[in-house]
Parts: sequence; C-alpha cells; structure tokens
Amino acid sequence: MNKPISLFRGDSSDLVSVRPNLKEPTETISSDWICRTMLVDSSGVEIIASRIENVKSEDGLTFIISLSPADTLAITVGVDQKYTTVDWVVQLSNDQLVPAYSKEKRLKILVREQAIIA
Repeated sequence: MNKPISLFRGDSSDLVSVRPNLKEPTETISSDWICRTMLVDSSGVEIIASRIENVKSEDGLTFIISLSPADTLAITVGVDQKYTTVDWVVQLSNDQLVPAYSKEKRLKILVREQAIIA
C-alpha cells in the first residue's frame, strides 16, 4: 500500500509520475492514452471534478500530475479535525486497444488546515 501524501490546505503537491502497466518501460505514451484525475471525499462525493491531464515527461514515458493550491483549498477540514482524508483518483485508459484498457488507482491525501503554532 502506498504511503498517504500529506499537504496543508493551499499547498501544491509534489509532481507524481504515472503510466499504464501494460506498456514496456521504454515505450512512449501515444495520444491514444488518456489520463484523468479527480478528488473525492470519503463518501465518494467529488471535490474536484474529473479532468484530463495532458502533461507528459520529456521522454514521453509517463504522465506528470499534481494538485494545485486551488485544488487543496477546495478541501474542507473540520474544526475538530487534525486533517481530512480524500482520494486522488487517477484513471488511465485507451479505447483504441482491443480489449479497451481502463485502470484506476487511488492515492490517499491527508489535508491539514494551515495554522500558527505558538
């Protein structure tokens, strides 16, 4: 299991590289491949609607994704909570393949409220 990503509201995430496990490690990702991401809360409610990610690494081997400050600001942390846990849903698909390829991965994000500790 992957370690959760910890962020403060209003921060951006580190860049994350993703690629389909179907392809050879040295095979570039063609324009037939689609990478979609979205954020959902623990009830499955969308916080950030599904969107297509187009940024690829210079060598074309991976999609590069990240969360922006606006994305993390959209996440609400309850007054009594240390953090809120959300899922960063990443889906890779290619409808041109037979059979069509579609796989989803969920990355846990722990979002904390910004504060001053004295």
